[in-house]
Amino acid sequence: LGNSPDKPTITFYGHYDTQPATEPDWRTNPFELNSVNEYLYGRGISDNKGPILAMMFAVKEIIERCNSTGGVGCSGLPVNVAFVFEGEEENGS
Repeated sequence: LGNSPDKPTITFYGHYDTQPATEPDWRTNPFELNSVNEYLYGRGISDNKGPILAMMFAVKEIIERCNSTGGVGCSGLPVNVAFVFEGEEENGS
């Protein structure tokens, strides 16, 4: 988001792959979110899919708040924003 050479760039990094698991040991499909006894289970939710969404929604919220003021007191993001998401982190990339 943004490409101004006059602004610093903040890069958010995350990975969306998961550690290998022995599939027969799972009681539910590990790649689907499941509710069991009022608990939610899903592989890779906290490492690292949840934090990826938190980064994206935080930047989205800042942009929306800036836009909701009609630009008053806000001249856009003071930085460029880049996101890097990889799918091979758990394999040692």
